[in-house]
Amino acid sequence: MVHAAAAGDRYADGLLRERASAVGRAGALFLDVLDPDLVVVTEHAGLLDSEFLEEIRGAAVGVCHVCGDPERIVSPLAGTAALPVAAGTIVLNPLFRGPLATIEREAGG
Repeated sequence: MVHAAAAGDRYADGLLRERASAVGRAGALFLDVLDPDLVVVTEHAGLLDSEFLEEIRGAAVGVCHVCGDPERIVSPLAGTAALPVAAGTIVLNPLFRGPLATIEREAGG
């Protein structure tokens, strides 16, 4: 869909903008409740095209009560690999927390 929008498909672009706006409004609720310093958004269109990230930011700031700074809403540094990287960190967390204990446990000791 992102590629179709990039190729000029107005319908695909409209759908992606509508979705980005919904993600932004949901992010605003998150900001209002928890007021974090930073919100990392992994919405796929926003990862591939910065215009959609701007749409997310605009929608969030437009309805948020505590966030006047759209720069608090960012894409992950991992880009489109964000979700696989996040999944990998969950799996590797025990190893990174206690490498020696993990090695001993796997060795049967």
